[in-house]
Amino acid sequence: MSADPRTKRELMQQAFEHAPLGTILSGLNGRALAANPAACRMLGYDEAELLDLDLQSITHPGDSEVDVIGLQDLLAGRVESFTVAKRFVRKTGDTARIYQTVSLARDRKLRPRFFVSQLRDVTVESRTERQNDVLFRLSPDMLAVTPSDISRLERVNPAWQRTLGWSADDLATRPFLDLIHPTQREEAAALSEILQHDKEARSFRNLVRGKDGDYRWLEWNTYPRDGHRYCVVRDISHRQAIEQELREANQRLVEKDEQLSSVVDNIGDGLITFDANGTIHSFNGAASRMFGYAAEQIIGTNIEVLLTERLRDARDGEIQAYLQGGEPELVGKGHAVLPALRKDGSVIHLEVIVNALTTGEGELFVAVMRDVTERRKAEAELFADKERLRVTLESIGDGVITTDTHGCITYLNPVAERMTGWSNEEAIGESLPTVLVLTEEGSSDPPPNPVETVLRDGVVRGLTEDSILERRGGGRFAIEDSAAPIKNARDDVIGAVLVFHDVSEARRIAAEMTHQASHDPLTGLVNRRGFERRLDAALKQNEVTHGEMAVLFMDLDQFKLVNDTGGHVAGDELLKRLAGVFRRRLRQADTLARLGGDEFGVILENCSADGAKRIAESLRQAITHYPFMWEEHTFHVGVSIGLVLATGGAVGREEMLRRADAACYLAKDRGRNRIHVYKNDDQRRMRRRGEIGWIARIHQALEENRFVLARQASVELPTAKSAHFETLLRMMDSNGKLVMPMTFIPSAERYGLMPEIDRWVIGAAMKKLAGEDMGDEICFINLSGASVGDESFTEFVRTQVESSGVRADSVCFEITETAAIANLAHAESMISDIKKLGCRFALDDFGSGMSSFAYLKHLPVDYLKIDGTFVKHMDQDPIDCAMVEAINHIGHVMGIETIAEYVENQATVDLLASMGVNYAQGYWIEKPQLWT
Repeated sequence: MSADPRTKRELMQQAFEHAPLGTILSGLNGRALAANPAACRMLGYDEAELLDLDLQSITHPGDSEVDVIGLQDLLAGRVESFTVAKRFVRKTGDTARIYQTVSLARDRKLRPRFFVSQLRDVTVESRTERQNDVLFRLSPDMLAVTPSDISRLERVNPAWQRTLGWSADDLATRPFLDLIHPTQREEAAALSEILQHDKEARSFRNLVRGKDGDYRWLEWNTYPRDGHRYCVVRDISHRQAIEQELREANQRLVEKDEQLSSVVDNIGDGLITFDANGTIHSFNGAASRMFGYAAEQIIGTNIEVLLTERLRDARDGEIQAYLQGGEPELVGKGHAVLPALRKDGSVIHLEVIVNALTTGEGELFVAVMRDVTERRKAEAELFADKERLRVTLESIGDGVITTDTHGCITYLNPVAERMTGWSNEEAIGESLPTVLVLTEEGSSDPPPNPVETVLRDGVVRGLTEDSILERRGGGRFAIEDSAAPIKNARDDVIGAVLVFHDVSEARRIAAEMTHQASHDPLTGLVNRRGFERRLDAALKQNEVTHGEMAVLFMDLDQFKLVNDTGGHVAGDELLKRLAGVFRRRLRQADTLARLGGDEFGVILENCSADGAKRIAESLRQAITHYPFMWEEHTFHVGVSIGLVLATGGAVGREEMLRRADAACYLAKDRGRNRIHVYKNDDQRRMRRRGEIGWIARIHQALEENRFVLARQASVELPTAKSAHFETLLRMMDSNGKLVMPMTFIPSAERYGLMPEIDRWVIGAAMKKLAGEDMGDEICFINLSGASVGDESFTEFVRTQVESSGVRADSVCFEITETAAIANLAHAESMISDIKKLGCRFALDDFGSGMSSFAYLKHLPVDYLKIDGTFVKHMDQDPIDCAMVEAINHIGHVMGIETIAEYVENQATVDLLASMGVNYAQGYWIEKPQLWT
């Protein structure tokens, strides 16, 4: 019998109030409608306080966007719920790490009503996971997490790379059985089958290949848990070598006793044999030197004379445990470090390995030992030195302030004295806010005092990200800090320590990078990205106000003449000067941008059609009458201007730019150095005139075989030895003149002709390569994005390689980063398939995308070609230099070689070589040459 509705409501209310998980109901605007007690405790607010807030207002600023996509998917009905990890700011100011699961309640007509958020506090779990991760990374032993059959190493610590040379990525992507010595693989496969169903801890040894090709003996101690095995692995190659030497020595003892005595007597390690009663049978020369006894003095006596008092009783129990089939702690268990007595009574420390040998006279125990007394002393001294160095570095590098339990200062180190303007003597006894005067950047309010939280809660705390330290006597520092409790032996908080450092320069660089992301480094004008962002804002504002605005697209005329005559330096100087000419004739509110090359854009907000035409004509006249003098030459350039008007209609940014580009094109087409105002049929007219003409010319060039190949060399750094060359495409027009690819490639891409052109290039290159002695050189061939998604392309490449007889490993295909990211799944598949043929792959223009590093790990490429826009001015721009260095470092960490493009001077070559970039390509190395 079902409960009545009123009873159901009461039950639901009780379940809501007593649920162990925090639950918050919030409106579609994000404001809290109801919260259960668990949620209030978790966030530190009572329910009345929460109902005055929305969840976004108490979300940590760094996590404010993490649930946006999930909420959009809920409202669209694409998902029923989603879970995110977020940080919430409690009422106390500290941060709680929360797993938040969000679902959407709908009414009977399926209209959204409110969000239901369930919260689980994982703050303590996150801290424990971080502590465990630190222990995992710092362990000197090799640690690994594997499937139950140890078929793969899913997670390993850095000790694997230090010991075997394999990185975590290397090990995670290959079957572990491949690394086992071939003679042991059958046995290892059988053990893997057993381990798959075994629930017990297991220990075993095997030979594993390092990255250098050498095999090393590893000792495994494995423990099953949750369908995995947790493994502690040690390199026992040295011990195994000694044990092997002993076994071989024992075998030779039967055949050549005299020869064995000579070998044993001259090995560097001490070697003693004794029976179950402790009677010594042999004592080699190294043992004599260790203990101070001659062999004839000690043989026949009991081994107890060499043992300290504590070890004498343990020795009898150890041997008896072994003889009775028990579990000894030393015999057959590996090495141990033990104290021993010399003849003169002094104590030495030995690294000892004890194994049992069965002979015709019974059990014989063999002890191999090495004197580690000096090593232990050196290790202790080294540890003390490291500890002193660590403390010194921590004290000198940062400002350090300590306080008592009342928050009064007890100590300032020299850095803290310099940054606060207070001496240690002056500061002692003062409250922390008196000496450490903090503000938040952009605000006059002081940030929360982290020491107060530390003293109250006994936990580590830090300042807000935008904290500023105001120095007494003048001066400001941007700082980052952390505060931690000082505890006594009983774990009582007896004070706090605040450590902080100056990050002013780091913040300045970050601000500079933000500026450079939206500005042209040559002219200082807004760049294309910044221009597009401002145009979006202007169009939205214009749509709201129904006002008037215009966009100008300007392309310099005769600019190529300046470049060809005076070089790029002259061209760059002209662009900088013309940027100033443009600025002086625009209104203060107008946006002027360099869109690339010799193209400029202007946004004229709140500007009538007549006003826009007057401004455009003013700009044209100014450029036309501007004489540019360079060396002995005087140049006059013009400017073709496309003008587009927007009068409040809903026209998007892309459409505005297309119209402006079309108008500028027609201004050039009709004689240059003029203004063309966009009309509705301009784009159609321009496309019909331009693109269709190029389609016909491309087809004709393919039919008449008028495409030609050029090549440009790259050299190895720092040797400057020729290493590779890149294949470049040119078209020969009907008059025998070369046409550069950027003239016809856009039309070919737009009308689907690139796959046919790609195949022509590959076929022509293979024919030329077949007739050349390549040696160690590699030929790079560019592919278009259209070929990435062509399922028959890989088979075409296979046919070309096999029919031409060209070595596959002498051919490297390259695609741009943009093309790869646009077709990531196809690109990953195609690259893998072509590499299986033996060919190589390169990623071109790397660094031009916003998420370059995130996508790189999905693409199995051999080379990264660093975007030339970073390389070109890296000898003058520290940001470009830092970007090149970062890309090179990431590539090398992933085992990928790097190639720098656009290398135009020796200073850039020297910088690249010092960074360890593998290859350089550009006009300084070699200009493109026709491939004859």
